[in-house]
Amino acid sequence: MKNKLFNVKAEDIRALKRIMNCNHRILSLYARFLSECPRAVKRELMCELCADGTDKETAYTSVLSYVFDIDEEKESDRGFVRKYLIPSVRQANVSDYLDCEYRSILCGLSVSRGEWSIGEDKYEPYEAFPCGEGVSCADFTEYPRIAFFDGEFSFPIVSQGGTEWMSLKPNEIETMREPLTRARGKVTVFGLGLGYFAFCASEKENVESVTVVERDENIIALFEEAILPHLKNRKKIRIVKCDAFEYMERNDHNTDYVFVDIWHDTSDGLPLYLKAKKLEHNFDRATVDYWIENSILQRLRAMVFEEYTDMTAELIEGLPEIFGREALLSILSDRSLRELAKRIELK
Repeated sequence: MKNKLFNVKAEDIRALKRIMNCNHRILSLYARFLSECPRAVKRELMCELCADGTDKETAYTSVLSYVFDIDEEKESDRGFVRKYLIPSVRQANVSDYLDCEYRSILCGLSVSRGEWSIGEDKYEPYEAFPCGEGVSCADFTEYPRIAFFDGEFSFPIVSQGGTEWMSLKPNEIETMREPLTRARGKVTVFGLGLGYFAFCASEKENVESVTVVERDENIIALFEEAILPHLKNRKKIRIVKCDAFEYMERNDHNTDYVFVDIWHDTSDGLPLYLKAKKLEHNFDRATVDYWIENSILQRLRAMVFEEYTDMTAELIEGLPEIFGREALLSILSDRSLRELAKRIELK
């Protein structure tokens, strides 16, 4: 790769690289844990660890530290636990999510359409699950948010051919909480899912209408036949069967707020996010939000940093030349990454 980074001291790059490596470490540890053994922490073990008065979050973190093979005899690992592991774990309260009105509508539904079906799954006591956007600190330290309940918690899901695709887990509720505060006027939502965002937006007095763009006719049919009739503000909601990007190509001057939720996680989300950002200008008067944008930007930041600092990296096209440490720090900021997303391409 042609060098695009100038006048940055080697020690400054090394300091940032240490942070990026730790970010990657905590993300990789959790990804493997959540994929392979999210139910590894059992009630019996937690009762034993908390018998002396130790709080549950501290006990849970100590178990994770052991599972992750972190050597707390080492100062570097003790620092990793303090800076990354401890703040990433919290005990969630089942009661905080039981009073969700939309959950009460969906619970008990068991319907199907083609390969798609609505059913139910559950978290076991002390099962680990992601809960909320990843955290980004001023020094670029980043970590995911992981939670657990001390009791069982059930939630509705949509499956395609037996594979879960959408759900109403605490993570979905938490990651949509802030965008919902900004929904107003005429709202356009890309991606129907279980309809949670559309429902919550329709409940707001300052929301006039909710247009949902969804391309899968089976998902639309499931929603319209099994869920929509139960919504008291259903007349506000309109479903448009269309590919999201085809719809985005149009110049929409009538939308006040846009929410894009057409990906499963950050891995498939990043390329779709970049594509959507390049069409954002077509909503010239609207506020545009993207589901789990902060987590997607974390993934993009790591790639941008690698592209600038590793001469063998060939990840991104379209990055500008930058000069000096401050310029490097600036281009890694969320604000700059959002602007870069409108111009760069993944290789």
